[in-house]
Amino acid sequence: MQGSFKYKVYDRAGENKFIGTFDLQKADGSGPIQADDCIDVTNLRLGGKFPSGLFVTQNRNNDFGKHFQMVNWKSIADLLDLDVETSYDALSALE
Repeated sequence: MQGSFKYKVYDRAGENKFIGTFDLQKADGSGPIQADDCIDVTNLRLGGKFPSGLFVTQNRNNDFGKHFQMVNWKSIADLLDLDVETSYDALSALE
């Protein structure tokens, strides 16, 4: 929702049913999003800090300057009571 720095989630299948809204600060305990330029999300396993995927936004926070705010997708999925599917192995698909 532009201007509120909350994000809406929709089902990608069928009629794209609305699932819910989340506040990124509640998902990762980070500082506020003051201006976001873009977002992206993946449920691919990215190891270490992001074993259940990644949500990223470019945050123009006045205290920290422009930076990427990266959040484990599972912490957001948990807020919305979503299952996270991470069985797809992108590296083996390249073989």
